[in-house]
Amino acid sequence: MRTPEHEYSLELFSEDGARGGRHRLANDGSGEIIGCRGLTHEIDYADNVISLRTPRRCLDKPRWVKARIMNMVVVEGEEPTQYYIDNPRNDQAISEAFTKRLFPQ
Repeated sequence: MRTPEHEYSLELFSEDGARGGRHRLANDGSGEIIGCRGLTHEIDYADNVISLRTPRRCLDKPRWVKARIMNMVVVEGEEPTQYYIDNPRNDQAISEAFTKRLFPQ
């Protein structure tokens, strides 16, 4: 996520034995993990949908944000470890494109 002042990584991890997932928010500039009450996620495996909610206060209350999305599947146990990466914006593995400015409602 990009704001007028910073860039952040919002990551969601899910794996066998922990399908409910866990999330974390980090400042891309410093790498610092940011604790944020109200940061939530939901994984709906039946509908193949992931939802993430990030309160504005966790991002220093920006006027707007831009988002960039990427999906990665890691298959461990194979040599070498396999990575499958995709994004919803184009046919490249990783998109450098952010959305237009998104304003709070």
